[in-house]
Amino acid sequence: MKISKNEPILKAPSAILFLIGLMVIIHITFNKILPPELGVSLFLKMAFVPADFSQGHKLWTLVSYAFLHASWEHLLMNMVWLLAFGSAVAKRMGNAKIYLLFFLICCVIAIQVQFFFSQETSVPIIGASGGVAAMLGAAARFAFSGDILASSNRRTRLLPLRKVFTNGTTLVFVLLWVVLNVLFGLISVSPGGASVSVAWQAHLGGFFAGLLLVGWFENPPLSPSGGPGNVDFGEWSGARTHKNKR
Repeated sequence: MKISKNEPILKAPSAILFLIGLMVIIHITFNKILPPELGVSLFLKMAFVPADFSQGHKLWTLVSYAFLHASWEHLLMNMVWLLAFGSAVAKRMGNAKIYLLFFLICCVIAIQVQFFFSQETSVPIIGASGGVAAMLGAAARFAFSGDILASSNRRTRLLPLRKVFTNGTTLVFVLLWVVLNVLFGLISVSPGGASVSVAWQAHLGGFFAGLLLVGWFENPPLSPSGGPGNVDFGEWSGARTHKNKR
């Protein structure tokens, strides 16, 4: 993997720093600032409770649940993964607002998948794990397809969806991630050991949301020929290649 010397490897994108900072502030507020009774009441109002949502209540929790964490360990693990994979995705998108929209949409899809499997439960579901999983899914579309360069016009193209399951490295990554999450779900292991956290179904929902939707949110890089980089040479102009008959 080739990385440009000008790429600020240790400098996280502003969108990632914003998300991490916001989630840390929220966690500190609930654990150190708010009175216990008020903190618990507000926490339950922001957590996603499938039984409440099925009644059409607390629709805002489709997003707010992702900013709550059960413990510092839970928060730290999610933020480390967000910093690692979210930074790569955010750098490709370039625009902080577009990245944040992508992250939030993936969080909504992740919790909807979880809701499908647990519509009657009253157990609060929290954590950014679904959105973080989406960053891994998005990264799978470009991390194994070639060199990564700093310039937005020269970075690697996204792997087409039709090739995700034919590219050996990408396929192994996807299958391994799916199997591990299913196993964790079957043995009831949750991030950070917390009893209330995003379940494995939400992880899978977020992962595949990122995998499928990343192409709709990033600006495709330019190919050496000057056309959009997510298509092969010559395809961008709509013309078929012909032999030079000079």
